[in-house]
Amino acid sequence: MAGPAGDDGRAYRWSLPKPRKSNLREYKIGVLLDDPYCPVDAEVEKGLASAVATLRKGGVQVTEGWPQGFEPQAAFDNYLFLLSSIITLGASPSEIDAMRKAVERGDRNWYNVGATAQHREWHAQNQLRLRTQALWRDYFRNFDAFLSPVCFVAAFQHDHSPDFDTRKVTTTAGERPYLDLMKWIAPATLIGCPATAVPVGRTAAGLPVSLQIVGPYMEDATPIDIAIKMAGLTGSFVAPPGYVE
Repeated sequence: MAGPAGDDGRAYRWSLPKPRKSNLREYKIGVLLDDPYCPVDAEVEKGLASAVATLRKGGVQVTEGWPQGFEPQAAFDNYLFLLSSIITLGASPSEIDAMRKAVERGDRNWYNVGATAQHREWHAQNQLRLRTQALWRDYFRNFDAFLSPVCFVAAFQHDHSPDFDTRKVTTTAGERPYLDLMKWIAPATLIGCPATAVPVGRTAAGLPVSLQIVGPYMEDATPIDIAIKMAGLTGSFVAPPGYVE
């Protein structure tokens, strides 16, 4: 799952660093629990805020706000373009042709645009990704981890409508597009940083709420260590009735 495989393994090895700190109170952590970019359901935000308050009471230094210069919506658009260029690799020529014609008609759906882009367009989008990666690299020189929601809502009733873009998620504040489900996981995915989800409580309906811990590039042990140590303060995973490992 990690490190070079096959012939590449003859030349080099991965040696991931240990956690940055040994005590939870030594970590310097950033956090953002809600944002107009993807508003978080009130019950979920309440659970996340309670967990962060517990960290602060435990002496952990927590600072709010996105990394300086980071624009979440622009990063999400970048993420969708690159995602589409990957997940449509298996599309047939006729499918690609249909998507290209849709773009020509003005239907610049994220799926169509990424799938039919020319290489120079992909290269420009990849350069945006690398610049965002550099921005977060600078951030992690001063911070050890970044906390954010895993998703804007707890477990939800799935919508199996054939057209993904018409699917909806029901929240306490009304319906939201399915695409929003990807927004809080997009930053770590785009920049290739490790992210660990730690359980921090439940909604009034008993649905689990988790906090996402994003760590520095190639430093997987740090968010995992923070999650393990957080469990001692916020509570660890509790198996639901009937759960079988």
